[in-house]
Amino acid sequence: MIDEFLDRFVERFLFSDLDSMIKIDVPTGQQYGNATFPIMMATCSGMELLGGLIGHETFNPEDRDGSDRRRFNRYWDQALKTTVAEYGSIPGGPRRLRSLVRNPLAHSFVTGPGIAFVREPVGSTNQNQHLKVAIATNGRPVLIIDAVQFAMDLRKSYQGVVKPILRGEPDHFGVGVNPTTRASMQRRLDEMIAGYERIAEHKDVGTLEANWVATDTFEATQVNTAINLYSDTPE
Repeated sequence: MIDEFLDRFVERFLFSDLDSMIKIDVPTGQQYGNATFPIMMATCSGMELLGGLIGHETFNPEDRDGSDRRRFNRYWDQALKTTVAEYGSIPGGPRRLRSLVRNPLAHSFVTGPGIAFVREPVGSTNQNQHLKVAIATNGRPVLIIDAVQFAMDLRKSYQGVVKPILRGEPDHFGVGVNPTTRASMQRRLDEMIAGYERIAEHKDVGTLEANWVATDTFEATQVNTAINLYSDTPE
């Protein structure tokens, strides 16, 4: 099931959505509308998901003890920067990106200070600005992030670190200690699914039946949903 999940939610939903956003081309001179923020949000979400699956702590989406932060940090440390070494040289590393990019984008659609996004076409010579530090007009240092390159690095690290684990190859960060395996990733996925099932059943969430009128027909092809992932998913 872990293979099917990753194929559907990472390789098809996440990467295909990123590919579509990367292809957005706004008219010359237009500064807005190129989906830079959504690219960053989707990439950070993918990192947090994958960081949970390759970890060894229970994947409980209900946790409020910083486990979501640890999932993000884990993928950064064990996959992203082992694939692209430059991520290991950023001051503050994953803490900076999570606190000033991931969290404010997810909750407020803004970013924190000291961060500047660029969005260069794939293959552009200007992509070498990614992860460089520049000096802003106010004299303060600013970390430059190329949203397209960031998304491409997520895919590269997924192919180089996560996929080999599914093929039974030794991982890059737990050999001889507590290695991540296909079986351990399946356990984390099962825990995640069970956690969201509990959230759906919680009294604070309420039930669809109490507030919604069901339709007679359902077009499954129109909904990006977890087919066969949850017990009540329409076929």
